[in-house]
Amino acid sequence: SELNLIPFATMMSSSVGEAIRWQCRALNLAALYSVLAASDLLGHLDTFEALYLISPRSDFLISLSAHMVNGFVEQYDLFEEGKYGSVRRLEEGLWSRYRLQDALRNASTRNHVNISNTKYLSLAKFSLESRCSDTISEMNPMDELFSIEGLHTLILEYTISWPITAILTSEVLENVSKMTRRLLELSQLNELLRLIWIHLRIQQRQISSNNAMRNVMHAMTKRVLDREVMNCFRLIQSTVQAVFSYLSDRIHSFSQHLRERIQRSISIGLDECVSAIQEYTTSLSEAALQWDDSHNIVDDLDNLRPMDGLKLSLARLLHSCRRTLQSFLVYCRSDDLIEEDSDENEIERFLNMVGRSSRNIEDLRRNIIELCDSKSILPSERMNADVLIMYLG
Repeated sequence: SELNLIPFATMMSSSVGEAIRWQCRALNLAALYSVLAASDLLGHLDTFEALYLISPRSDFLISLSAHMVNGFVEQYDLFEEGKYGSVRRLEEGLWSRYRLQDALRNASTRNHVNISNTKYLSLAKFSLESRCSDTISEMNPMDELFSIEGLHTLILEYTISWPITAILTSEVLENVSKMTRRLLELSQLNELLRLIWIHLRIQQRQISSNNAMRNVMHAMTKRVLDREVMNCFRLIQSTVQAVFSYLSDRIHSFSQHLRERIQRSISIGLDECVSAIQEYTTSLSEAALQWDDSHNIVDDLDNLRPMDGLKLSLARLLHSCRRTLQSFLVYCRSDDLIEEDSDENEIERFLNMVGRSSRNIEDLRRNIIELCDSKSILPSERMNADVLIMYLG
């Protein structure tokens, strides 16, 4: 123990207060060694990062989101074919308890998690609140595929006992959940991009193979439409990838810093270790740049401080990406804009919509960069802002 390293004569010659401080420090270090060794704190942190975040050793969240999206699409296609009896499950939306449970059954951790100690994986739980009947969309169920309605109700649970519960508290889990929600939102967009890319390539081949159209001007219009759609698609793709890279950078940086602090805490005590984990999860929460009011993304930026304006602008940007991708899916699943006798006015309207969407996304990206460059950004927020500029600029 720490006390054994202190000469007995030194302790006897010291004041009572000093002796008590030595004893407290010894107890502090003993508690830390117990948590690190007997309770395997680092093993639990590895599990946290593998299931609730992303790392080079785990893409579980990406897989989970992909299973949710693909499961929804499969059921929608069955419903369209008249083989899926009830539309109720589709109207509950993508981010529903039913959809999450179904995806968790299919997203195997064995194929997506590569950590040395897997015995704690069963301790981690995900749950979503059931949506009330009055919040279920009355629109086309496909609208729900592009929505994040319900994602804000995601709750993370980690079934552990003392003394780990004194460190991985409910506050820690809530902070981590903000980053988890953001990662799931972006993973949803990534999977939608993949699905729509497949449809767009099919459309491209249809347009390219139709060179024998009697109306040459009509054929040229179709090629212009195809080009503009692909340009907008790539803009959305680069935007989503930039935000995802920003988050990956921040998670990796915070994780490295946490482990360095835990190593230093060995000579300090348990309180330093607890403080390091609290700061780590608070940093994750702040870096997620989550706009708290998910139902309100149209407020005036002028009345917000720069960081809140940044969060709102990012919410608008991702919302615009989702809505544009939804219009692309409608375009891909319909022959109205492909057939030779399709309405020229309809093609023109769709082409104008694509142009407006591209300009809106570009404007929002510029607005975010300007907000990140603001001199009013606090020093504690500066690193996140600078890293976002690096990827989004």
